[in-house]
Amino acid sequence: KYTGHIEVTANGIYYFKATDAAGNFGIAEIVFQNINSDVPFVDLVIESGEKVILNKHASNTVISPEGRLDIISGGVASSTTVCSCGNLLISSGGIANITTINSGGTMFVSSGANAVSTVVSSGGTVFVSSGAELGITTLASGAYIDAASGAVVNGFSLNEDHTFENDLRISNAIVENGAG
Repeated sequence: KYTGHIEVTANGIYYFKATDAAGNFGIAEIVFQNINSDVPFVDLVIESGEKVILNKHASNTVISPEGRLDIISGGVASSTTVCSCGNLLISSGGIANITTINSGGTMFVSSGANAVSTVVSSGGTVFVSSGAELGITTLASGAYIDAASGAVVNGFSLNEDHTFENDLRISNAIVENGAG
């Protein structure tokens, strides 16, 4: 029994493979016709070992441990959670809006990409390339940001101790609890 969501964006024959707890697997063939490619992903769960490339809108996405979501040009992910050992990569032209990076989770923001309203939990990691923007961010104690020279990190509050690497340009920073 599959209880998740699958989005098919084009007409055609699709094959789905499933494995049960005993290691047995089966393959199902499903034919789709008259697919509306403008419909966004909703409640997308990226499981361990899966890699999803997103070039349209997705909301309420969970990236499980060892899962990976690549947001490419034209892709927008809203309300995304990156679990421990999960990876989120935002390429040029991609946007992540309302993202939570949990402990052990990693987000990569490439040049020309934008991450807005990002929460980085303790133990979460964000790498920001030159020409990328990480905005309106809340950083928990123990969060890690590595921003290359030319990256923009703006509009965030620091809650306690943080580690920053390389040249970091910060605008609209709010420092709380004596953090520096």
